[in-house]
Amino acid sequence: AASEPASPSRGGASGAGGGGGSAAGAEKTMKPLEEHRSRLSWLEEKRGQLATALQELRDASRQEGAGLTQLVHRAETLRRELKSLKVAAEAGREGEERAQRKLEAMDSTVAASQQRQQALERSVADLRAEVQGLRADLAAAVSAGGGGGVWVDEGVGDEGQGIGETAV
Repeated sequence: AASEPASPSRGGASGAGGGGGSAAGAEKTMKPLEEHRSRLSWLEEKRGQLATALQELRDASRQEGAGLTQLVHRAETLRRELKSLKVAAEAGREGEERAQRKLEAMDSTVAASQQRQQALERSVADLRAEVQGLRADLAAAVSAGGGGGVWVDEGVGDEGQGIGETAV
């Protein structure tokens, strides 16, 4: 980096003498002019460096702005995804609750059905026993009475096969 050139004090006499020769006067005016040119050159160089640095800062600022815009868009996208996932999770929980309620209702229905089935099976067993007892009573009454040509329908046996009608 260039540094500012040293400037001699202004207003002092320069050179060897104090008094009024033309060469000395020309030298007096040339020295400040050279200093001004040197300073102007230095300032121009610094201005160029500052302009370059400013352009770099502007470019960096644009890149940061573009990156920030991308991050804002990404954050918005993630927010929407999160909202969708929350809605989906809530719908899943509601579906699970409905399924659980249906299973509980089915469990109670199955339990009630099993109880009804057991009660019906007991009734069927009681009725079979009663029918067998009545058949035995009827057969005993028929054989004791002499069997005067009465037809008895013995119905269906326990195995589900028809026994048929017999003449008594």
